Amino acid sequence: MKSSMVNSKLFFFTLLISFLFIMFALHKQRQLEQLKSRVSLLESNIENREHELRNKETFEKEIASLKDRVDSIRLQDKSDIGQCGTNDQLKEERIPNVKPLFDFLTSRTLEAYHVCKKTLLSLLVKFLKSAIPFMQKLYLSAMPCFDQTVSVVKIFLAYSRKIITFLFNILNERLNDLLQENVEGAA
Repeated sequence: MKSSMVNSKLFFFTLLISFLFIMFALHKQRQLEQLKSRVSLLESNIENREHELRNKETFEKEIASLKDRVDSIRLQDKSDIGQCGTNDQLKEERIPNVKPLFDFLTSRTLEAYHVCKKTLLSLLVKFLKSAIPFMQKLYLSAMPCFDQTVSVVKIFLAYSRKIITFLFNILNERLNDLLQENVEGAA
């Protein structure tokens, strides 16, 4: 009887160890999948940042060309001021010089606005296109793991009640044997 109890204890102990090992393996698999998803998110973020940097560099080049144009117009105005003798002549000379600059700045501002708008819209569309499949993939990859975990937990809970009942019966028998030995020893 003792050898069968020892065998059953070893069986349940190995069952418990194997259950813990399976749970550990599932946990590690889930962590690996999470790391893979994080890596893909980081890669997409890097691509987006590179695209933003390229757009920023072109925008900075346009701003630099605008500054050069404004500086050249200022130098031209200063040379015009030195050539003009009276304020009336100065006013007449400046009015034609301001209108092309204003038109140029207006057109460049509108171009910069449209470039920014296109860039932001393309980034938003790319983000949404990449996020929706990722969320679907995450949901589809998480559900089997969740279902497996639920089935393993159900099995564990079903057998754990039997194991606890079995261990309780063993303890109860041991306590009864000890009580009988104490009663016989006292008598």
